[in-house]
Amino acid sequence: MTTRISISPDDHKSPDFYRLMISAIGPRPIALVSTISAEGAANVSPFSFFMGVGSNPPCLAFSAATPRGPLAEKDTLANIRETNEFVVAMVTERNVHRVSQASFEYPRDTDEFEAAGLAHFPAKLVKPRCVADSPVNFECSLVQIVPTGEEPGSGTIIVGRIIHAHVDERALVPGTIHCDPDFLALVGRMGGNDYSLTRERMQIPRPKSATPDYDPTERLDS
Repeated sequence: MTTRISISPDDHKSPDFYRLMISAIGPRPIALVSTISAEGAANVSPFSFFMGVGSNPPCLAFSAATPRGPLAEKDTLANIRETNEFVVAMVTERNVHRVSQASFEYPRDTDEFEAAGLAHFPAKLVKPRCVADSPVNFECSLVQIVPTGEEPGSGTIIVGRIIHAHVDERALVPGTIHCDPDFLALVGRMGGNDYSLTRERMQIPRPKSATPDYDPTERLDS
C-alpha cells in the first residue's frame, strides 16, 4: 500500500520547497535566453522553467526567479524590460557544458557569450544575438511580463511571441520544417546537478476511441 507524506509550503523554507519542486518536476526543457541591455551589454543565461504556450501566434514563456542576493532582478529580465526583445536557443548534449557556465552570476557589463565560450551570429529582426552553438534559435518580441510574487525565490513569467526562427538544416527532417530529435539531442534539467538525455524515447499512439486499449481497473504501483 502506498504511503503518502503530506507537505505544505507554509511549513518549509522556500529553498527547501524549491528543491522538492525541481526534483519532482522534470525533465524540464531549458531555454538559453539571449538579451542585450539598452547600453549594448550582451547577456545569455539558461532557464529551466520554460514551455511553449501556443502556435497561432507562436509563443513561448519562461520564468526568471527573483534573486536571493542583493540584485533586485536578473539581468535577463532587466534587459527584456528595457528592450522588449530576446532570443531563445535550445540546449543540447553538445553545448550543455557551456550553457551551464553561462548560469554563473557575472557582473552586468560582462559579455557572457565570451565568458562561457558560446559562439554567436546576428539575429534578423531583434538586437540580441543568436547562439551559433545551438541548432535552433527563436527570435522573440515581448508579449507580457507576469510577476508571481515579490519575495526572493518568487518568479516572473516572461511571455514572448516568436517572430523568426533559425534552424540548422541538418536538424530538419528532409522536406519538412520538423526537427529530427536524434540530431537535436536535447537535454532536460533535473534536480541538483542532474540533467536528462532524450536519445531514449518511446512511442505511444494517440487514443482512437473512448475505450482504453488497456485494463483501466488494473491499479498502477505508484
